[in-house]
Amino acid sequence: MIASSAYALFPFSTLSHPINRPNYSFFSVTYPSSRKPKHQTCFYVHAGPSDVDSSISSTSLTLPPDEPRRSTNKTLFLLDIAPLCYSGKRPSPSALIGWLKPLFLHVTFNNPIIAVIDGERGNEYRRQILPGYKSSRNAFVPLSTSLRRETWKGDDADLREARPFIKTFFKTCGIPVVSLEDAEADDVVASLMEQAVSKGFQVTIGSPDKDFKQLLCENVQLLMPLPERHRWSLYTDKLYIQQQGCSPEIELSLRCLLGDKADCVPGLADFAPGFGRKTALKLLRKYGSLEHLLREASSRTVGKPYIQNALTEYASVLWKNLQVLRLRRDLPVSLIEEWCNPRDTSNDERAFSELARHIKALRLQRIQRDGVVPTAAKRVAQSFKPATRHRQLTCSSKPQKLENGVQQ
Repeated sequence: MIASSAYALFPFSTLSHPINRPNYSFFSVTYPSSRKPKHQTCFYVHAGPSDVDSSISSTSLTLPPDEPRRSTNKTLFLLDIAPLCYSGKRPSPSALIGWLKPLFLHVTFNNPIIAVIDGERGNEYRRQILPGYKSSRNAFVPLSTSLRRETWKGDDADLREARPFIKTFFKTCGIPVVSLEDAEADDVVASLMEQAVSKGFQVTIGSPDKDFKQLLCENVQLLMPLPERHRWSLYTDKLYIQQQGCSPEIELSLRCLLGDKADCVPGLADFAPGFGRKTALKLLRKYGSLEHLLREASSRTVGKPYIQNALTEYASVLWKNLQVLRLRRDLPVSLIEEWCNPRDTSNDERAFSELARHIKALRLQRIQRDGVVPTAAKRVAQSFKPATRHRQLTCSSKPQKLENGVQQ
């Protein structure tokens, strides 16, 4: 079985067992159901990118039917909550339920979980370095505005209304919610990860944000939601090496050279056309890091003339990119020992039901207050064209004569 995707894809029901093993990086396992034989063959799937050697094949293993689903290793899950509250580019608090319910049921079990939320002034630190940081994001429409429009890209009104209920949900599930007012969730996750790894934990970061790839190592892996496939994807340091042909340590330098359009971070391609991903990877494989590359470029020739000129002329831009894109691991947040204890999952079902009820009530209140039809329902209504009241009759260009001589 050969997969051409860049990620290892795992259905919700197949990720739980290997998540608690040291060597689970490439594997997914399917548990036998009551209707299947007592022993079922389970496929370990290693999926790599299409440009990688396709000699990767599947192996199999047989698991006993009644194997317990409790974890034995020290595994800590860090969840970046804000991206999970979106359905595509549209804010949707109910999307959080769709992602977390199968995650809790089939993946995390009783492993400790920490939820992280962005601070109110989280972008200020990076905007002091790069004023245009995330400037393309649409501004938030205040809740007090009587003429508030329907949900649109960047308008997280629904999320702010649902935020108290989301916090109550995590409290009911026994999950601490961490947020620093002047820090982004990415930096808080990186700081907690650093402390957890030093205490011997296997850390799994749940987020679609690719910024976390710079944290990949033997004890840190990513769990990325794939909306188009309705499942989670496990991404590890070994998969990164298979994909890029080098260590994840270069990920930060690679993103500094290429830039990040989503966060309005410029790359060398904006100033030197022709400088692309292949050129950046070639330079980083040779020099190891952006710092070393810039130091070498300032003293001698490191590539073709256009590459040399771009590295020397726009070195200040690259140094700023390095400060902006590097995740901070030294924030004043401590990993409390109580947060790392096994979690009581007995209240999960009730918590999900209450959160769904509150989100539904908020939606109805919003429709009654603002007269705003939910975007999904509006799209369905617009997909049907209204029928014309009178159909226009068509006729030929030349009038035809009937038998009685009357023209038609």
